[in-house]
Amino acid sequence: MILALAPDVAARVAEIEAREGIPAVEFCHQAISVWSRLRTDAQRAGMGLCIIQSTIREIMKDRDAAAPQA
Repeated sequence: MILALAPDVAARVAEIEAREGIPAVEFCHQAISVWSRLRTDAQRAGMGLCIIQSTIREIMKDRDAAAPQA
């Protein structure tokens, strides 16, 4: 299987690889493995909410780090 990622997604995967040392291919394998085990819409919705929460936390952390210090 060949997997092509959108440029912004590829950049985030590269960032994770640099920060956590997880090779990009392994990270993709893990993500697909987790998603493929979710069987019901409720499970997928729950996972989606966790992902959204985590993403918002990261965005807020980045925003706060970039804000001018008083």
